[in-house]
Amino acid sequence: MIQFVLIIPEKERAEEVIDLLVGNNLVMDMITHSEHESIGKRLKITGVTRAILYPQIEKLLSELFNENEHILYSLPIVNMDCNNAQMILSNTKIPVNE
Repeated sequence: MIQFVLIIPEKERAEEVIDLLVGNNLVMDMITHSEHESIGKRLKITGVTRAILYPQIEKLLSELFNENEHILYSLPIVNMDCNNAQMILSNTKIPVNE
């Protein structure tokens, strides 16, 4: 499992990103965090998913944003209680290669 972090420059696009990732069953749940910095306002979106889904998330977001418009990275989750881990596994799916 990983926690992925996405930082986008426009709060208005957050709903589009969340709908895309949740709608494609790549994440189960997402949280948004506002960041107020000297260089402007940005929005951080975090979610928990399977590590194997990171490349698919990265691909979808690269189609949605220009190269330097967003920052995407992930953090490993070392431990998680069994109930939440099972819920994430049940609500995300590994895409089938066509």
